[in-house]
Parts: sequence; structure tokens; C-alpha cells
Amino acid sequence: MSRDRLLRACLAEIEENLAAFQRTRNAVQFHNDMAETLVASHQAAYREAMGGQALDASDRATLIEVLGNQLDYLEAFTLEIERGTLTDAQIAARARLYAGSLKETWSRAATRGLDLPAHPGVGTQCLVNCGCRWEIDAHPEDGEVYAYWRRGKSDSCDTCRERERMWNPLIIELEVA
Repeated sequence: MSRDRLLRACLAEIEENLAAFQRTRNAVQFHNDMAETLVASHQAAYREAMGGQALDASDRATLIEVLGNQLDYLEAFTLEIERGTLTDAQIAARARLYAGSLKETWSRAATRGLDLPAHPGVGTQCLVNCGCRWEIDAHPEDGEVYAYWRRGKSDSCDTCRERERMWNPLIIELEVA
């Protein structure tokens, strides 16, 4: 499954979670449903980006790190819902943003083993709306990998335009075994 298909599938599950919340107004159940969606979606994104390969200990640690961050954000979001400080429209808009967090997971899995300074949506002004990606050009005979930050949208934020300028290419030296 492609990254975009996974994003759409995650978004569809989020919409189901939102519909259930609208019926029940149960913030705890919404949190649990969202957490389940995020865990399953990030696991699927990581595996798919790796071409279905089994995850090793390093992969699992990366996945736990990314998921931990998203679940922390979800916890804070749930508290705001419980306090009643958000409108239904704000809840829906914010919940939908979680699908975009799969871009980081996909990128980290697709570029595993490379020491890259950033990933799409991380540390950018556009956050999960980021349309950027890494393009990797490996030259093992030279002991180098050329990594290019590619913008995917014409309306990229300043951070992404700067990354494209700085990392065009970013040269990574491969470790010799």
C-alpha cells in the first residue's frame, strides 16, 4: 500500500472515531479509539515503507519513539476535550491532523540506517501538512549516499524551502564494515 493510501485509510478511521465521539461525547473512549488507530496506522506505515520486512530492535525503538510523541499529543488533546475548551469543529480539525503524522514514520522507515537530520513534518512550520520527502541516491562504491530534500508542494513553508536549499544534496558517508 502506498503512503498516500495509508494516510487516507488512517483518516477514514479517524472520521469513524469522530462520528463515535459525536454520538457518545465520551472523551476517554475517543482517546482509546484514536490511540488504537494511531498504533495500527504507524505500524502499517513503518512496515509498508520497508517493503514488508520484519522490524528489528532499532526499528521497534524508532516506532515506539514516534508513537510515544503522538500519544503524548493525544493525551493533551483529550484533556482539552474534557475541559470543554474546544468546539466540535476544532476537535475534528485537530483529530484529522494525526493522519499526517504517518509521513514521519514512513520517512524514517524508508530511510532507515541513514543518519538524516530531519524528516517531513518534523520541526517544520507546516508540521503534518508537509508534502516533502527524501530522495536517496546511494553510491556504495564511493562510500556515500546523496540525500535530497524534495518539496512536494508549491506552497512549502520557509523551513522546507531552507531544507531544500541546504540539503541538495546532503552527503552521508557510509560506514565501512
